[in-house]
Amino acid sequence: MATTILLIDDEENFRKSIQYFLEDLDYSVITAENGELGVQRIIDDLPDLVLLDLCMPVMSGLAVLEKIHHSSNNPAVKNIPIIVVSGNGMMDDVVKALRCRAFDFITKPITDFVVLEHAITKAIQHTKLLKENQQYQQHLEEEIAKRTRRLNETFDMLVSE
Repeated sequence: MATTILLIDDEENFRKSIQYFLEDLDYSVITAENGELGVQRIIDDLPDLVLLDLCMPVMSGLAVLEKIHHSSNNPAVKNIPIIVVSGNGMMDDVVKALRCRAFDFITKPITDFVVLEHAITKAIQHTKLLKENQQYQQHLEEEIAKRTRRLNETFDMLVSE
C-alpha cells in the first residue's frame, strides 16, 4: 500500500511540481489549495504525512497546525507528521510551527529535492516507529492483564481449598 502524502499549498505550480516529484518516488499524493480544505482532507483521508505551506488564503498553515494538533480529538489525526514547506523563512514562524508540533521546516524555493525526500523519509520512519512502539506497549499491557487474571484465578482456587 502506497504512502499517502497530502500537499496543502495555494501555489498551483508548486503543488504540481511537488506532486510529480513525489509520484515519481511512488508516493500517492492528494492536494488542497488552502488550509480549510487541507484540514478537511486530513480528517477525511488520514494521510500518512502532510506537507504544509504557512502563508495561504482562507486558513493559514499555522492555523492548520493549531487546529490539527490542539483541537482534534482523534489520535490518528493528531499523530500525522506535518512538514512545513514555506517561502516565509522568518525564524519566528519556524519557532511557532515547531511549537505547534510541526515535524520539520523546509524553506522555499526547494533547490535540492533530496532535502525534501530526506525529511519525508525521516518523518515516515519516525511515525512508523511510534506506531510499532504503541502496538508493543498495548501487547505488553494485554499480556500483563491476562497473566494477572490467571494469577488471581490460581490464588482464588488455592484460598478456597
